[in-house]
Amino acid sequence: MKLRGLLTPLFFTLLTVGIFTSCKKDTPNNPWDDYDLEEQLKIDAKIIEDYIAENDIDAENVAVENSEGEAVETGIYVAVTDSSHSEVYPNSDSLVEVKYKGYFTNGDVFEDTGDESIKFLLGQVIVGWRIGFTAVAEGDKATIIIPSPYAYGPVGAGPIGPNEVIIFDVELIKVSNGNISDL
Repeated sequence: MKLRGLLTPLFFTLLTVGIFTSCKKDTPNNPWDDYDLEEQLKIDAKIIEDYIAENDIDAENVAVENSEGEAVETGIYVAVTDSSHSEVYPNSDSLVEVKYKGYFTNGDVFEDTGDESIKFLLGQVIVGWRIGFTAVAEGDKATIIIPSPYAYGPVGAGPIGPNEVIIFDVELIKVSNGNISDL
């Protein structure tokens, strides 16, 4: 019985040490170790500029305010394709209802809600959506073009590979700054 009483604390100690030592930053093949954000943004900017030119898209580079209060372009482009003329814009704390189709610059679709809409808190999605949707008013239809660092970076997710520029055709159906039940 005494041995069993010693094994439990020993087990948890070894488990804790194992967890913390396995979380080191310089693990082999960690894509974030050698990731050059500025270089990747330059690569993606060229891809996006070419895509916009080839597809004759009238898009705006979305700017955000930096710590000095200056507007800084993000490299995330938004083209409002059907304006609702609404004055209601979401912020990163907004609850939104949207329909969307996500695809790559070659046109291959990786996700599509079809006629169904989804509801979510804008602060819980990729940074590209958090920033991009601030330039889309309630009721608008738009195209949001997102550089890879604002999407899934060097890791990718599901069908989205590492360092992929992704594009979304979106319809922002409803914006709420209250409860999700308001949508």
